[in-house]
Amino acid sequence: FAVDVAPEELTQGLTASKGASADRARALLARRAPLGATDLGRALQTALDVSKTSKKASVTYIGDGVSGLRLIPADRLQALVDSFRASKVAVNSYAIGPRRDLQLLGVLANWTGGNIVLDDGATDARVLGHKLAQTAEQTVVYLSGIAAQASDTKLLPSTALPLRGDRATVYLTRGTAPASLTAKAASGDVHWSVAAATSDADNAFLATL
Repeated sequence: FAVDVAPEELTQGLTASKGASADRARALLARRAPLGATDLGRALQTALDVSKTSKKASVTYIGDGVSGLRLIPADRLQALVDSFRASKVAVNSYAIGPRRDLQLLGVLANWTGGNIVLDDGATDARVLGHKLAQTAEQTVVYLSGIAAQASDTKLLPSTALPLRGDRATVYLTRGTAPASLTAKAASGDVHWSVAAATSDADNAFLATL
C-alpha cells in the first residue's frame, strides 16, 4: 500500500515479494510523489483489515509516523492497538525522514509486539532490507495477563505487553519490589525471576523482560 491522503493498494491482495505483482507495485510506487499528508489512523485500520485475511501476518510501515492529515485521538489509538494485539498482528516501522514521530511509532511497536528500525542515512539499503525482513518475521509471544508475586505491587502498564526476542519489554512497578513475575501465554504460565534496581526516592524500579 501507498499511504498518504488515503491508502492505495498497489497489489491485488497479499502477494509474494518476487513476481509480476510485486514488480508492478514497485513500478507504481516509484512514479508517486510523496507530497500528500498522511492519515495514519486510516492506513493502520486498512492494514489491520487486510492482515485478518491471513492466518499469520505482521505489518511493516515505512515513513516518519506523522499523521499530518488527521491526528489520531488517544481513544482511537488505544482501540487500534487493542485490535492489533487481539488479532496478534505486530506493527513494525522503518522510521525515515527529518521529522519523525518516534513516540507514536514506539507506542504502536510496544503495544502490538512490533519493533522500530531507524534510518541512519548511512547503512546499506540491502542490510536494512534484510533487517526489516527479520523484524517482520520475528516470533511474538502474546500474553493474556501478568502479575507480580507481591499483592501490593502495581505494574505499569497493568496490561500484559507482547514479548519478542529482538527488543526489551520494560515495566515500571510501584510498591514492594517483587522477586518474580508470572504471565499467562497460550502455551501455559511463564515465570521470571526479577533482579530489581530499586530507587529510595519513590520505591519504583524497572523490570526488563
